[in-house]
Amino acid sequence: MTEHDTVTLDRLRQVVGEIDEAKLVAILSLDPSLAEVEESAMRADGSADLQRECAGKVAQIVDILTADIEEEH
Repeated sequence: MTEHDTVTLDRLRQVVGEIDEAKLVAILSLDPSLAEVEESAMRADGSADLQRECAGKVAQIVDILTADIEEEH
């Protein structure tokens, strides 16, 4: 699998972990690349030391992954 291949449900779970089914469906509906999912997961958990702003699908996936966290604050 290359970083530009379509992400499957199983691969998505491997990258982002066990999350709510609705979030998985929302992410898959964006048809992201593996690279986009991996970058999003790193940004969402704070492990990414990335200087540039995220945009496009990455930003949308980060929003999906962090939706519950933002509601708690």
